[in-house]
Amino acid sequence: MRVLLPLALTVLLAACGDGEPLSPPDARLPDGGRYRGQVVNGLLQGEGRIDYPNGSWYAGTFANGQWHGQGEWHGSNGEVYRGQFASGLFEGLGELTTPGSHYSGTFKHGRRDGEGTLKQNDQVYRGQFKDDQYHGAGELKLTDGSQYQGLFAKGQPNGAGVRSDASGNQFSGYFVDGQLQGSGTYDSADGEQYIGEFKDNRLQGRGRFENADGDVWIGEFSDGSLDGQGELLGSDGSRYKGGFRNWRFSGEG
Repeated sequence: MRVLLPLALTVLLAACGDGEPLSPPDARLPDGGRYRGQVVNGLLQGEGRIDYPNGSWYAGTFANGQWHGQGEWHGSNGEVYRGQFASGLFEGLGELTTPGSHYSGTFKHGRRDGEGTLKQNDQVYRGQFKDDQYHGAGELKLTDGSQYQGLFAKGQPNGAGVRSDASGNQFSGYFVDGQLQGSGTYDSADGEQYIGEFKDNRLQGRGRFENADGDVWIGEFSDGSLDGQGELLGSDGSRYKGGFRNWRFSGEG
């Protein structure tokens, strides 16, 4: 996720190089911006607007020379922010639209922070943010139909959650940097179920797998397959106990 550039603005009211007085209703700022609004004791105060040479502009309230209060910012690259400012930065409730994304929620020190909704490219996220990243409880949906609901940290699923892929298969458990690790469950759209250990989203360790026909495999799984000591309990009443390799009977049994 792109980091927002700080929008700190400290405006010094002084005469420009060509001797034009810096006074309303049409003042020129040292950075070339044109200001229209109130000036109190040499500082921008109250309602006003600044238009910059690169085409960007701000309209809203000022306090002690900085954007502060309710306002609207239009950047030269297509960014549009409407909402609250504090000391020249996005702060509080607001909406930020950039090419390819739209965010509505809370900001802190110029970054997305707190509760909000971000829509961008192929995904929609609703939940908590910290320092411009997904962080806390949230829900992430992709346009291909896959989704994740649970805890996030530093922009990725981290903690307890449930993930569904585009086919409707569901993984639940504890995620680390987007990967299911440790104890968890897998339920397929076709009626298969696995309960046991995972590593990097794959069956790894002790577990129980049941297919749609009711056949059950119990034992040691490796890289997604029953591979080691285990049992097969057939839906027809048959039973095998012994060694397996890639789901097949292998060795003593």
